[in-house]
Amino acid sequence: MASKNGTAGKRGDAAAIFAAGSCSGMITSSVLQPLDVIKTHLMAEHHAGRTGNRASPLSSSFAMVVREIVRKEGILSLWRGTGPTVLRVGLGAGLYFLMLDRVMTGMRTLHETRQQAAHTAALERETFGRPAPVEQDRGKDTLEVLVSPQQELREIEQLLPSEASTSGRESGTSERQAEKRAEAGGSLPALYTMTAGAVTRSTAAALLCPVTVVKTRMEYSAVTGHVYRNTFHAVESIFRTEGVRGLFSGLGPTLLRDAPYSGLYLLMYDKTRRGLRDLLPASTSQVYINFMSGGLAGGGATLATHPPDVVRTRLQLSSSGNRRGALATARHIVQTEGVSSLFAGITPRVAKRAMQMALTWSLYEELTRIFVKRSIWGSKEVGRQGVS
Repeated sequence: MASKNGTAGKRGDAAAIFAAGSCSGMITSSVLQPLDVIKTHLMAEHHAGRTGNRASPLSSSFAMVVREIVRKEGILSLWRGTGPTVLRVGLGAGLYFLMLDRVMTGMRTLHETRQQAAHTAALERETFGRPAPVEQDRGKDTLEVLVSPQQELREIEQLLPSEASTSGRESGTSERQAEKRAEAGGSLPALYTMTAGAVTRSTAAALLCPVTVVKTRMEYSAVTGHVYRNTFHAVESIFRTEGVRGLFSGLGPTLLRDAPYSGLYLLMYDKTRRGLRDLLPASTSQVYINFMSGGLAGGGATLATHPPDVVRTRLQLSSSGNRRGALATARHIVQTEGVSSLFAGITPRVAKRAMQMALTWSLYEELTRIFVKRSIWGSKEVGRQGVS
């Protein structure tokens, strides 16, 4: 019965984590969809100006693009592609947070196991300061003193209780260290945190690449001339004309962008969150800390990974007959349009990502605190979430 209850509890936690991630992602993407539409138009305008397909698009600014879209297509066109965006971000965020919770748990277990192994090895070296086997010469006879593993284990079991009872100072130090680890949110080494973020995001991005392609095509439909009635019509049209490959176009640069982005973001978010918690007064709301950490980490990681996003967009907008590989596309952009083209549309993307990550992570952390009673950073972190 206990096992069944434990399994049911884990399934309930998984469902709650997925729901929390999906809800936070869908709410955020709906609010910020106009920034994604503007970003895609800026990238397209920049490309059209370089190739001579439009008149003076290089003078287009963020505000000018907004005015042009609203004037020609109406204000609701700023939310074009919201359907596939909400679907993609909702599913993607749910999958991401669910997988991230599992990966972080595994990374934490691996790290603790290695730490425990290192601690045990150090304790054994300190307890048994002699090498084994030890040879002692006694004239012609040589006596080999061997300590069996069973005997070592018995000696360790006899020594540890007495040490614990007679060394209060060491015990107090151990408790303080445990409290410090809990206060730090079960902090993992940077490599563990970045790996967890990169692996999780790459898996989610690969699974949802077709939805990303549809979203990009629908946002850019006014420029390409391909008008899609709805999401399902877009999927059917792309599959009919380009096949399965068309639905996965741009996957390479997507992974090149998302893997380092998510790894950097997760590390920056963790470091910023703990740094702000130490810097700000103890009465500061954890929701505020999570919001600020998400915004700062999201903006910083986006700046570092914007060029692959430009390449991804070009690949997903190109037809199957004109499609190049990711490296060839990047080289072509630099040769024909200049390095600055790799940073086209960076302003709305950084603004969107900063706000998106701030909203998504603060919502997710608060929802999991309420419904799951724990955090991806460790169960001890939950106690900090309610500080107001």
